Amino acid sequence: MMTNELVAEGKDLIELEDAEREAMAVIRRRIHSKIKNLFIEASDLKRTGDLTTYDIKGRLDMVTKSKGVFSKEKVEERDFKIVIDASNGKCIGARV
Repeated sequence: MMTNELVAEGKDLIELEDAEREAMAVIRRRIHSKIKNLFIEASDLKRTGDLTTYDIKGRLDMVTKSKGVFSKEKVEERDFKIVIDASNGKCIGARV
């Protein structure tokens, strides 16, 4: 319903899949450890003034200590929130 209003105004927006792809790229650039799992839990299209953004929230499991001969692999769970500009697909803000 919000997307229809924005398209009616003549704004050209990127697709949700492209925004999620950009969010995953931002996570890979910021996290230098091996990522075991990546879950996107919520993706919302929001409008604040003239700015239209995708708010992407989720959780990732990253390996903090790799598996050794006598030790188990240690995995840390982190939540993230990334804000992507819906008009050009650039990352506005990220909390990882």
